[in-house]
Amino acid sequence: MFALGDDDQMHFQRTIGRKGDEAGRFLEPWGVTFLRGLLVVSERRGKRVQVLMPGGAPLQVVPLDWVPCGLCASASGDRLLVADFSEGNVRAITCHSVTK
Repeated sequence: MFALGDDDQMHFQRTIGRKGDEAGRFLEPWGVTFLRGLLVVSERRGKRVQVLMPGGAPLQVVPLDWVPCGLCASASGDRLLVADFSEGNVRAITCHSVTK
């Protein structure tokens, strides 16, 4: 993770996770976004989306039967829009159960 410093330059802060298939670890992380203050990561090879606390503690793992790539949160914060590499489309995932 990087942060903008007082000198208007980006500075490395820390990494979150490492390679692996356990919660909080990643297999080809492909997309990253924030949803309701939570970090959301899509994993191309892992075929899943993970929801984590901003510091990296895992909250939820959502297994998928398709290959997710890039993702972003909807403006209303109630859905994730996830690019489906397998089918060449964008899927909307409802996020009503994701809470801190």
